[in-house]
Amino acid sequence: MKNYKRIRSLWTENAPHLWWGDPLDVRFFLCEELSRFKNKNVLDVACNAGIVSSLMTHCDVTGVDINKDAIDVARRINPSFKYFVADIFKLNNLFENESFDIIILSHVLPKDNFPSEKFPIELMDVIFPLLKKGGILFITTPNPARAFNGKNKFINDVYLTHLLNRYNLRYDLRYWCKWNIHLNHLFKFIPNIWNLLISMSFKKGRSVSFYVKAIKK
Repeated sequence: MKNYKRIRSLWTENAPHLWWGDPLDVRFFLCEELSRFKNKNVLDVACNAGIVSSLMTHCDVTGVDINKDAIDVARRINPSFKYFVADIFKLNNLFENESFDIIILSHVLPKDNFPSEKFPIELMDVIFPLLKKGGILFITTPNPARAFNGKNKFINDVYLTHLLNRYNLRYDLRYWCKWNIHLNHLFKFIPNIWNLLISMSFKKGRSVSFYVKAIKK
Protein backbone atom coordinates (compact mmCIF):
# COMPACT_ATOMS: atom_id res chain seq x y z
CA MET A 1 0.00 0.00 0.00
CA LYS A 2 2.20 2.75 -1.32
CA ASN A 3 -0.19 5.56 -0.31
CA TYR A 4 -0.65 4.55 3.33
CA LYS A 5 1.51 7.33 4.77
CA ARG A 6 -0.06 9.87 2.45
CA ILE A 7 -3.56 8.99 3.63
CA ARG A 8 -2.51 9.09 7.29
CA SER A 9 -0.94 12.51 6.81
CA LEU A 10 -4.11 13.86 5.20
CA TRP A 11 -5.92 13.00 8.42
CA THR A 12 -3.32 14.28 10.86
CA GLU A 13 -2.79 17.53 8.97
CA ASN A 14 -6.39 18.34 8.07
CA ALA A 15 -8.91 16.48 10.22
CA PRO A 16 -7.49 14.64 13.25
CA HIS A 17 -10.89 14.95 14.96
CA LEU A 18 -12.49 12.98 12.10
CA TRP A 19 -9.79 10.28 11.93
CA TRP A 20 -10.99 6.70 11.43
CA GLY A 21 -9.25 5.52 14.60
CA ASP A 22 -7.95 2.25 13.16
CA PRO A 23 -4.48 2.14 11.54
CA LEU A 24 -5.40 -1.20 9.93
CA ASP A 25 -8.74 0.01 8.57
CA VAL A 26 -9.94 -1.64 5.35
CA ARG A 27 -10.41 1.84 3.90
CA PHE A 28 -6.66 2.15 3.39
CA PHE A 29 -6.96 -0.72 0.93
CA LEU A 30 -10.01 0.89 -0.66
CA CYS A 31 -8.12 4.18 -1.15
CA GLU A 32 -5.38 2.29 -2.95
CA GLU A 33 -7.86 0.59 -5.26
CA LEU A 34 -9.71 3.80 -6.06
CA SER A 35 -6.51 5.66 -6.92
CA ARG A 36 -6.15 3.53 -10.07
CA PHE A 37 -9.24 4.85 -11.82
CA LYS A 38 -9.25 7.58 -14.47
CA ASN A 39 -11.96 9.49 -16.32
CA LYS A 40 -14.85 8.23 -14.18
CA ASN A 41 -17.82 10.04 -12.64
CA VAL A 42 -17.68 9.15 -8.96
CA LEU A 43 -20.11 9.60 -6.06
CA ASP A 44 -18.71 9.31 -2.53
CA VAL A 45 -21.73 8.79 -0.23
CA ALA A 46 -21.39 10.03 3.37
CA CYS A 47 -17.90 11.12 2.37
CA ASN A 48 -16.83 12.60 5.71
CA ALA A 49 -13.64 14.63 5.08
CA GLY A 50 -13.30 13.25 1.56
CA ILE A 51 -10.21 11.19 2.36
CA VAL A 52 -11.39 7.91 0.81
CA SER A 53 -11.79 9.38 -2.66
CA SER A 54 -9.01 11.96 -2.34
CA LEU A 55 -6.56 10.02 -4.52
CA MET A 56 -9.01 9.90 -7.46
CA THR A 57 -7.44 13.00 -8.95
CA HIS A 58 -8.05 11.89 -12.54
CA CYS A 59 -11.80 11.44 -12.00
CA ASP A 60 -14.81 13.73 -11.64
CA VAL A 61 -15.60 13.23 -7.95
CA THR A 62 -18.72 14.34 -6.07
CA GLY A 63 -19.01 13.91 -2.32
CA VAL A 64 -22.11 14.15 -0.12
CA ASP A 65 -22.37 14.27 3.66
CA ILE A 66 -24.85 15.65 6.19
CA ASN A 67 -21.99 17.04 8.31
CA LYS A 68 -21.15 20.57 7.14
CA ASP A 69 -17.89 20.69 9.12
CA ALA A 70 -16.70 17.51 7.39
CA ILE A 71 -17.66 18.90 3.99
CA ASP A 72 -15.73 22.11 4.72
CA VAL A 73 -12.64 19.99 5.41
CA ALA A 74 -13.22 17.96 2.25
CA ARG A 75 -13.38 21.12 0.16
CA ARG A 76 -10.03 22.26 1.56
CA ILE A 77 -8.38 18.92 0.89
CA ASN A 78 -9.86 18.41 -2.57
CA PRO A 79 -10.69 21.86 -4.02
CA SER A 80 -11.30 20.48 -7.51
CA PHE A 81 -14.00 18.04 -6.34
CA LYS A 82 -17.68 18.90 -5.91
CA TYR A 83 -19.28 18.60 -2.47
CA PHE A 84 -22.81 18.90 -1.14
CA VAL A 85 -24.21 19.05 2.38
CA ALA A 86 -27.24 16.81 1.96
CA ASP A 87 -29.28 13.93 3.32
CA ILE A 88 -28.05 10.75 1.63
CA PHE A 89 -31.63 9.47 1.47
CA LYS A 90 -32.51 12.36 -0.83
CA LEU A 91 -29.77 11.98 -3.41
CA ASN A 92 -32.34 11.28 -6.11
CA ASN A 93 -33.31 14.96 -5.75
CA LEU A 94 -29.74 16.00 -6.57
CA PHE A 95 -28.72 13.60 -9.31
CA GLU A 96 -30.23 11.95 -12.36
CA ASN A 97 -30.46 8.17 -12.65
CA GLU A 98 -27.37 6.47 -14.06
CA SER A 99 -25.17 9.51 -13.44
CA PHE A 100 -22.17 7.71 -11.97
CA ASP A 101 -19.61 5.15 -13.08
CA ILE A 102 -18.52 4.51 -9.49
CA ILE A 103 -20.37 4.86 -6.18
CA ILE A 104 -18.57 4.53 -2.85
CA LEU A 105 -20.35 3.38 0.33
CA SER A 106 -17.47 3.38 2.76
CA HIS A 107 -18.52 2.33 6.28
CA VAL A 108 -22.08 3.46 5.64
CA LEU A 109 -23.89 0.13 5.95
CA PRO A 110 -23.74 -1.30 9.48
CA LYS A 111 -27.23 -2.69 10.02
CA ASP A 112 -28.18 -2.33 13.67
CA ASN A 113 -26.85 0.98 14.97
CA PHE A 114 -29.25 3.09 12.91
CA PRO A 115 -32.83 4.05 13.81
CA SER A 116 -34.30 1.73 11.17
CA GLU A 117 -33.33 -1.92 10.68
CA LYS A 118 -34.24 -1.41 7.02
CA PHE A 119 -31.56 1.27 6.67
CA PRO A 120 -29.34 -0.62 4.16
CA ILE A 121 -32.26 -1.45 1.87
CA GLU A 122 -33.72 2.04 2.09
CA LEU A 123 -30.35 3.53 1.21
CA MET A 124 -29.66 1.08 -1.60
CA ASP A 125 -33.06 1.87 -3.10
CA VAL A 126 -31.85 5.46 -3.43
CA ILE A 127 -28.27 4.72 -4.49
CA PHE A 128 -28.76 1.87 -6.94
CA PRO A 129 -30.61 3.84 -9.68
CA LEU A 130 -27.82 6.46 -9.69
CA LEU A 131 -25.25 3.89 -10.83
CA LYS A 132 -24.79 3.32 -14.55
CA LYS A 133 -25.15 -0.17 -16.01
CA GLY A 134 -21.72 -1.72 -15.80
CA GLY A 135 -20.85 0.75 -13.04
CA ILE A 136 -19.01 -0.26 -9.88
CA LEU A 137 -20.29 -0.06 -6.31
CA PHE A 138 -17.61 -0.20 -3.62
CA ILE A 139 -18.70 -1.11 -0.09
CA THR A 140 -16.65 -1.40 3.09
CA THR A 141 -17.96 -2.16 6.57
CA PRO A 142 -16.57 -1.31 10.03
CA ASN A 143 -14.47 -3.58 12.19
CA PRO A 144 -16.64 -4.61 15.19
CA ALA A 145 -13.60 -5.31 17.37
CA ARG A 146 -12.58 -1.68 17.55
CA ALA A 147 -13.07 -0.39 21.07
CA PHE A 148 -14.87 2.82 20.05
CA ASN A 149 -17.61 0.78 18.40
CA GLY A 150 -18.86 -0.30 21.82
CA LYS A 151 -21.66 -2.87 21.80
CA ASN A 152 -23.14 -1.93 18.45
CA LYS A 153 -23.95 -4.79 16.12
CA PHE A 154 -22.69 -4.71 12.57
CA ILE A 155 -23.62 -6.10 9.21
CA ASN A 156 -22.54 -9.72 8.69
CA ASP A 157 -21.65 -11.66 5.58
CA VAL A 158 -25.05 -13.37 5.34
CA TYR A 159 -26.96 -10.09 5.41
CA LEU A 160 -24.49 -8.39 3.08
CA THR A 161 -24.76 -11.23 0.55
CA HIS A 162 -28.55 -11.06 0.74
CA LEU A 163 -28.41 -7.30 0.14
CA LEU A 164 -26.16 -7.64 -2.91
CA ASN A 165 -28.27 -10.43 -4.39
CA ARG A 166 -31.41 -8.35 -3.90
CA TYR A 167 -30.09 -5.90 -6.49
CA ASN A 168 -28.76 -8.61 -8.81
CA LEU A 169 -25.19 -7.33 -8.55
CA ARG A 170 -22.16 -9.28 -9.73
CA TYR A 171 -19.75 -8.95 -6.84
CA ASP A 172 -16.51 -9.91 -5.16
CA LEU A 173 -16.89 -9.97 -1.36
CA ARG A 174 -13.72 -10.19 0.70
CA TYR A 175 -13.15 -10.63 4.41
CA TRP A 176 -10.72 -8.07 5.77
CA CYS A 177 -9.29 -9.50 8.99
CA LYS A 178 -6.26 -7.77 10.46
CA TRP A 179 -4.88 -11.08 11.71
CA ASN A 180 -4.70 -12.43 8.15
CA ILE A 181 -2.65 -9.56 6.73
CA HIS A 182 0.97 -10.49 5.93
CA LEU A 183 2.90 -8.83 8.75
CA ASN A 184 6.13 -8.55 6.75
CA HIS A 185 4.42 -5.94 4.59
CA LEU A 186 2.91 -4.09 7.53
CA PHE A 187 6.24 -3.76 9.35
CA LYS A 188 7.42 -1.53 6.52
CA PHE A 189 4.87 1.22 7.10
CA ILE A 190 3.40 0.80 10.59
CA PRO A 191 5.95 1.06 13.44
CA ASN A 192 5.52 -1.34 16.37
CA ILE A 193 2.89 -3.33 14.49
CA TRP A 194 3.28 -6.39 16.72
CA ASN A 195 2.49 -4.46 19.89
CA LEU A 196 -0.46 -2.87 18.12
CA LEU A 197 -1.94 -6.24 17.18
CA ILE A 198 -1.47 -7.59 20.69
CA SER A 199 -3.17 -4.52 22.18
CA MET A 200 -6.20 -5.12 19.96
CA SER A 201 -6.50 -8.70 21.32
CA PHE A 202 -6.28 -11.75 19.12
CA LYS A 203 -8.99 -13.49 21.12
CA LYS A 204 -11.89 -11.22 20.28
CA GLY A 205 -12.77 -13.25 17.19
CA ARG A 206 -14.83 -10.38 15.84
CA SER A 207 -12.15 -8.51 13.96
CA VAL A 208 -13.59 -8.76 10.47
CA SER A 209 -14.56 -6.02 8.07
CA PHE A 210 -15.89 -6.57 4.57
CA TYR A 211 -14.69 -5.20 1.26
CA VAL A 212 -17.04 -5.44 -1.72
CA LYS A 213 -16.56 -4.56 -5.36
CA ALA A 214 -19.93 -4.99 -7.10
CA ILE A 215 -20.88 -4.40 -10.73
CA LYS A 216 -24.35 -3.40 -11.87
CA LYS A 217 -25.63 -5.75 -14.57
